[in-house]
Amino acid sequence: MIENFDMELFQKISLERCNGPFNCADQPLLYWSTAIAEEAGEIAGVAKKMARGFNKRELLKMRKKHGEEKTDTELEQMWFVEKKEQLAEEAADLFTYIDLLAQKSGFDLWAAVTSKFNRVSEEMQCTEYMLPTSRTESAKPAEPKINEL
Repeated sequence: MIENFDMELFQKISLERCNGPFNCADQPLLYWSTAIAEEAGEIAGVAKKMARGFNKRELLKMRKKHGEEKTDTELEQMWFVEKKEQLAEEAADLFTYIDLLAQKSGFDLWAAVTSKFNRVSEEMQCTEYMLPTSRTESAKPAEPKINEL
């Protein structure tokens, strides 16, 4: 896990790529929504294959890709590793598109996520508020309700 992820730096670089080599700066909201749906669909496809499991079709594809020297068990283990890597890559793409949608729509993704997270925590009567409500404010637990005292 990456410690001290710098969301502001990520957003700056991501937007620069978008405005530069990716040439997608002037795309409408529909473009970003479609990109998000596409990536979510790719995540769903990988998850479906993982839920279905390693079957004969997947074995044949792995044999073609890696050759005959590997055992079925080794190929199955490799297949699961590949699927987890694919899932991570698609999730990263999804995160990037969600952030770009937020930037292009003019809202602070970090503030929106933390606000929603904390609101759900309060609704579910959780005692921990893991995320700050803004980049400059630390997370504060909700005040106890009178009926909880």
